[in-house]
Amino acid sequence: MKNFFSALGIIFSLFLVMMAIGFFALVKGLDANTITDLSATKDNSVGIVDLKGEINNSYEFREKLDKFVQDKSIKAIVIAIDSPGGAVGASEEIYRYILEARSKKPVVCSLGNMAASGGLYSSLGCQKVITQAGTLTGSIGVIMMLPNVSSIMEKVGVQFHIIKTGQFKDTGTPFRDLTESDRNFLHSVASQAYEQFIDAVSTARNIPKEKVREFADGRIILGETSVKLGLADKIGTLKDAARESLSLVPGYDATKAVEPSLVFPTKKMKFAEFLENVNGEASVPFIPQKFQSMSIRYQLM
Repeated sequence: MKNFFSALGIIFSLFLVMMAIGFFALVKGLDANTITDLSATKDNSVGIVDLKGEINNSYEFREKLDKFVQDKSIKAIVIAIDSPGGAVGASEEIYRYILEARSKKPVVCSLGNMAASGGLYSSLGCQKVITQAGTLTGSIGVIMMLPNVSSIMEKVGVQFHIIKTGQFKDTGTPFRDLTESDRNFLHSVASQAYEQFIDAVSTARNIPKEKVREFADGRIILGETSVKLGLADKIGTLKDAARESLSLVPGYDATKAVEPSLVFPTKKMKFAEFLENVNGEASVPFIPQKFQSMSIRYQLM
């Protein structure tokens, strides 16, 4: 019993330490959108908005983008993309947020190591796209991966009784095999999202749909090839993209051009996010989180 209370005391002490760290972070005023301004002048400030990692939502991206749109000292915006893509809905949202932003200020995309699938979709909102020669892009397509743990549940003697109000209400559940009708239905959903992707590429990049279909089979495309196909405009760096964005500012005078000053939003963790990270989420350890429920994705796997 004494050992039990000792262990309990240690756990409680660790919890208090974590709470203290979180409280200190909160007191220090962790603003998620504090801007670090690097030698900016009134004419050369370019806001840099990162789009990194898997795209599962658009909230943080929208907040950072909106802040730069509203900041009058920021003359143009560069979206720095390094992403394999992700959820269909979130990718489309980001694309539309960029379209909305560019109606107020010039927006140029800079593609880093990877801008594939949903990352590519997001870039379609930009006025210009600058890529590295070796950027992995393309991967135009849709993927759905559905776990099936029914055999495991059977072995451990657990059954799920499903009561539903429609034939496809439990389509994609991990607790039974897909029927032929399920497969046909999900394939039609994926095909519809695929057509939306092709339409967006064709419209944004002014490429005939028939031409888009020739390389829209899920293949990855190097940045150098993407320029030839019309998915990007030129080879260049983040700084080149910033220069390009300034050149799109109304009244820009090339004879008086100045080097762009890159302005980055500094991400600092909020107390609520700290607690969320401490608590974590329940998950099935051998299945990636994104595939523990049905998800339709524009993503390079």
